[in-house]
Amino acid sequence: GGTGTQYKDQTISFKIPAGVTDGMTLTVKGKGNAPMHGGVNGDLLVVIEELKHPQLLRDGNDIIYNLMLDIPTATLGGSAEIPTLTGKVRVKIPAGTQPGKKSHLRVPPRQAQPPGQRRRQRKHLLQTPPRLRLTPSTDLP
Repeated sequence: GGTGTQYKDQTISFKIPAGVTDGMTLTVKGKGNAPMHGGVNGDLLVVIEELKHPQLLRDGNDIIYNLMLDIPTATLGGSAEIPTLTGKVRVKIPAGTQPGKKSHLRVPPRQAQPPGQRRRQRKHLLQTPPRLRLTPSTDLP
């Protein structure tokens, strides 16, 4: 005789709260295995695996974008379009921006917050390259 156990795949939908990090475990109540002799299903434990973004880096709750500036923009100022998690924004580059400078762009917080954390704003850090090098040009008279 068999045990009456059936094995099948099932797709489960659940919300992932803002601020979760790589390796964090989320619990989905009642979506785990069924007990052997009837009763309430167990909980499904989901381990978060964070995928790398092609342009943005994560540092805790901060998002970092390395903005490469040309010498005229760094020296004279200007603007640049940068990616964020919700789309692109245009930022002002002040004249005299130094290599390695970090700027903060405040982004409004999402509604849901991770457990145990109070509401706070996410920051996008714009970071210029550590060194700007001048290369001789042969185009000048």
